Amino acid sequence: MAQILINNKDRYSKMPERVDKMYKRGDVVVVKEDDHRWGRLEGLPDFILVKIPDVSAERFKDYIEPGPDERRRKWTLRINKLPSEILNRADSDGVIVVKARDTHQGDYDYTWEEFREFFFDKKNNKSEESDL
Repeated sequence: MAQILINNKDRYSKMPERVDKMYKRGDVVVVKEDDHRWGRLEGLPDFILVKIPDVSAERFKDYIEPGPDERRRKWTLRINKLPSEILNRADSDGVIVVKARDTHQGDYDYTWEEFREFFFDKKNNKSEESDL
């Protein structure tokens, strides 16, 4: 299972030259496999976790490439475009589960086909279109 750690709030700096380098809400921070143990600070209120069962983290390696400004990540999750019920759930428990394969038997919030449009490639200025 891929796990994608998403920044959940804008970061700021008192030094103007650093502002553009700071993570913004929705930025992908890191991608890990399902056996990764997250630290106690890698959750709400600072981060949201997107879990995609039955898909390797390797599939999302380009999500952590440098973005167009070469400072932050290439991909972002457009959190503010999520439907309110999913956004409310993410804000309350910090996890969004995305079903990518029919073999997944557990609970989920979205299918990949429904969710992928919320991932946005800042370098190429387009939403995710790929199948898993």
